[in-house]
Amino acid sequence: MDQASDIELINKYLKNNDQESFNLLIKKYLDMIYNFTCIYVGNKEDVDDVVQNTFVKVWKNIKKFNIDKNFKTWIFEIAKNTSLDYLKKKKNINFSELNNSSDNDDEFINLIKDDNFSPSEIFENKENAYLVKSEIEKLSIKYKQIINLYYFNDFNFREISEILKESIDTVKSKHRRALILLRENLNKNRNIIN
Repeated sequence: MDQASDIELINKYLKNNDQESFNLLIKKYLDMIYNFTCIYVGNKEDVDDVVQNTFVKVWKNIKKFNIDKNFKTWIFEIAKNTSLDYLKKKKNINFSELNNSSDNDDEFINLIKDDNFSPSEIFENKENAYLVKSEIEKLSIKYKQIINLYYFNDFNFREISEILKESIDTVKSKHRRALILLRENLNKNRNIIN
């Protein structure tokens, strides 16, 4: 479904009280929001609570949604704010793994590789993908959230800027810094293994 489909579903829900349209929106975004929330929140039960609260907020505020805006950006912003609110209440920050099965793994690994890694080494086995995800997990949240949004949720820098309420230049700078840190850490791991 594309953005127009989101708007059509929202309109059907709002104009006709078509619950199935709202259910389709939830179904479309549930996995993405769940994986995104995992960046902020530690355990499965907490993630489940935050995701549920996110969709309750979407349901309560969908009448206020500006149809001229991007729904995907809007819902991710709600998920981010709900996660941060939860953490403020809990005052215990834990992080869990990013999406364990992403179609973008190969593309992402390719972007962070450097001359010390040959393409055959990068794609040799699943251990490399695990290593990359493990290094992503070690990044601070300010870098991890950008990596997740850009590579695993297909947002562009402008959309990430809207979600995080930061300038595009700040987002791009953090993106570059995250890739540099990942390259450095992967090189260190490679040297330790060899």
